[in-house]
Amino acid sequence: MDEAKKTGAGGRLLCLDAVRGFCMICILGLNEWFVALLSLFPGGKDSWLAQQFKHVKWDGLAIEDLFFPTFLFVAGASFPFSLAKQEANGVSRWRTVRKVVTRGVVLVLLGFFYKRVQNFEFDMDHLARLCSVLGRIGVSWMIAALAWLALRKNWARALFGVAALFAYWAVNRYIGAPDYPNAPLFSKLGSFTGYFDRMVLTSCPYCGGDGFVSEGPFGCISASVTALLGMFSGEWLRGAGRRGGGRTALFMVVAAGALLAAGWGFSYLMPVNKKMWSSSYVLVAGGIALASLAAAYWTLDVKGWTVKFSTAFRLVGMNSIFLYIAPVVINFPYATDAFVGGIRRFLPEAVGDFVWWTVFIGLNWLLGIFLYRKKVFIKV
Repeated sequence: MDEAKKTGAGGRLLCLDAVRGFCMICILGLNEWFVALLSLFPGGKDSWLAQQFKHVKWDGLAIEDLFFPTFLFVAGASFPFSLAKQEANGVSRWRTVRKVVTRGVVLVLLGFFYKRVQNFEFDMDHLARLCSVLGRIGVSWMIAALAWLALRKNWARALFGVAALFAYWAVNRYIGAPDYPNAPLFSKLGSFTGYFDRMVLTSCPYCGGDGFVSEGPFGCISASVTALLGMFSGEWLRGAGRRGGGRTALFMVVAAGALLAAGWGFSYLMPVNKKMWSSSYVLVAGGIALASLAAAYWTLDVKGWTVKFSTAFRLVGMNSIFLYIAPVVINFPYATDAFVGGIRRFLPEAVGDFVWWTVFIGLNWLLGIFLYRKKVFIKV
């Protein structure tokens, strides 16, 4: 395999689409399918592995808490390739900046209306909720991309990331929540992140009594470093043709280990917490995302082992955002019930759930296959 061709300025790495697609299909429901599969066996539903596909309540980390940051990480990794292509086509920096800002705003707007207009049922009572998964991706990626464009040297970009993580920790550690001064640090009520949400999102019914939302605006500061780590990875992958795929993958694994070690050390200052997107969580999740990307890169782009399951994930990755928002106009649960709802009633509960989730995931995948075969790639 000609690695130089795979990692050129305009080249498209298979690993990026594969990891992005895997994360998206898990977000869409593959995790639920896996839990349903485990439930077919005695004690499987309550097993340790099944619990890994549920978000932790507050501090800690489970497999379920890794799909979102890995998706954001890969979104960042794609940016250096896109930027290099734009520069090769003579696109000015200011035009690139406008495109970055536009993409961020569009993602925020898509997240704003997602589930508010699902299946054309306009839920006006919840339009006050400005925060969303897509909104977090849009704002965080935009901050990281603008920093990447403004800071031309990698050391300056790294310094920006380090400063952002320490600043995020410092305001939560030393300022906290003025309205709940006796609440524990780094808690929903005692953190500055929660306090900021209460100030900004007072009309948000989604926040609940504690005024905390997982995708709140202040957490975008630390989440932008997740995207920035991905951009460093993408820049390193772009140069793989010069140094070789093996050395590139090895360095990525070593860097992943360093991030995990740094995250473990930082956890003594600030617990690993997905809902707060804590600084230690950024490092730990970033290390796991980098290791996953390195494994996919070595398997697909270096060794060329393009096995069938990777193709299934890649075709989802090529239209990941569209497939995420497709339920706005396509009622996949209703369609699944139409196929297996009647049969499900006559099956044992565990078997019925497994069949239902199998068909549900299959319908999402079929949409991805249809778009891929029609060569329709919807980008934001």
